[in-house]
Amino acid sequence: MNLVHKVSIKRIITWLFLTGAVIFFNLLIIGDKYIYRFKNHIKDYKSIEVNVVEDEMVSVESIEVKGDIISVELKGLIPGETQIEFIVFGDDGNSNGIISNFYIHKSGLITEGGYIGTCNNFFVIGIEMAVFLLLIFIYQIISCYKIGKENMYSYSLVFNLGVAIFLFACLVLSIVLSVKQKMVAYRLDVLMEILGIMFWLFSFAALPILFIVSLFLLISNIKLIKQEGLKLSNLLGILLGVSLFILSYLAQVFIALIPTKAFRYSPLAYYAQFFVYSFFGSIPVYIESLMVSTLFCTVRAQKHVPKFDKDYIIILGCSIMDDGTVTPILKERADRALWFAEEQKKKTGKDIIFVASGGQGSDEVISEAGAIKNYLMSAGVDEDHIMVEDKSTNTRENMAFSKRLIDAQKKEAKVAFSTTGYHVFRSGNIARSVGLNADGVGSRTKWYFYFNAIIREFIANITAEKKRHILNIIGLFLYAVIIAFLNKYTN
Repeated sequence: MNLVHKVSIKRIITWLFLTGAVIFFNLLIIGDKYIYRFKNHIKDYKSIEVNVVEDEMVSVESIEVKGDIISVELKGLIPGETQIEFIVFGDDGNSNGIISNFYIHKSGLITEGGYIGTCNNFFVIGIEMAVFLLLIFIYQIISCYKIGKENMYSYSLVFNLGVAIFLFACLVLSIVLSVKQKMVAYRLDVLMEILGIMFWLFSFAALPILFIVSLFLLISNIKLIKQEGLKLSNLLGILLGVSLFILSYLAQVFIALIPTKAFRYSPLAYYAQFFVYSFFGSIPVYIESLMVSTLFCTVRAQKHVPKFDKDYIIILGCSIMDDGTVTPILKERADRALWFAEEQKKKTGKDIIFVASGGQGSDEVISEAGAIKNYLMSAGVDEDHIMVEDKSTNTRENMAFSKRLIDAQKKEAKVAFSTTGYHVFRSGNIARSVGLNADGVGSRTKWYFYFNAIIREFIANITAEKKRHILNIIGLFLYAVIIAFLNKYTN
């Protein structure tokens, strides 16, 4: 038996044990009795009559009247479904009746409204859901820590952190709603209603923040368009902001499209509403969680400073000036590499070799690597401390071709790379993908370009883990279906 099978069997046994423990705990807390409470609308209360359709299935243990609330304690005797009528009589001869369905389980548990209906002490289910979300959240955080420790540039880190943020949002909102409801979620239908609108409420509550962010993205994109011209890549912030607003209002749009009032308020539309709120409310929250995760990982990678023990530092090229000199962005990358080399020399006394990386475009007079080399030499770096990689056309080739040059000189070399801050995370991921274990240092960039670049990184991260995101969205869809299904069978 291989390790994968051993781990799978271990997990199955663990889940079965936990499931059994939860069931036993619930039976212990919930018990085998049911207290049916209802409000008395008869002013001069005299007596109450309880009629059970199948007398042998349920017994009436006690009846208690406190103010206008009547509590009838029931005990299950025989498994099955029955109907009970509660009739309240007044001194003046008036009466008022309530009829409800009950299901008696083999364990003695009584649920109102059906097999998966409401039971006493149901608040424990809500607590268990919160604990379950908390445990998964903790598991995700531990996974993020392990992944980040092994590779801080992993797309898997963005994915797991995004899921952790999403779970934390669910946890916080469910607790807030439960407190707001003052623990009245002892009824399953109330809990289903909370779950049904939970994500929509969260996404709606986030709209003011989303509006501010979208406004800032709009301003930065307008500034970017003025600097670089109108093109699709410079409209990403605006497009994403508008898309999130549309997603946040999709629930209302779909409900408003229900054709007639008669259908709109039919049972089918009522249960469909829970599906719409659950699914189309969860998608914006999920996307926003991934955006926060992307921003966190990008900023963390940008602020990270590698150990000062490197043999080489790669400077990733980008476009150069018409006269062959470095652009402000490329100058920042080179200056950051010079800073790292100077700090390493001060702290450890170890020299570093610069690897200028970047080919020559059709509209460039020299290669990007050549422009970087010239700038480094003008800054006082000896030519024998500079290696030139002038064949690459993109970041992947930057890393792969530079690795080839470095390996030819020294195996198992310690390598760093310098690029623009927002680009460090993705560059580090690409470096790992070509077998180069390199840490990045990030240079500054213009504020109006930074946020659009973050959106690009977000799209790249989503694309890299698209299969896992698709599975999660399918999971959210199934969650919404289950919520609608449970709500249908608890009302």
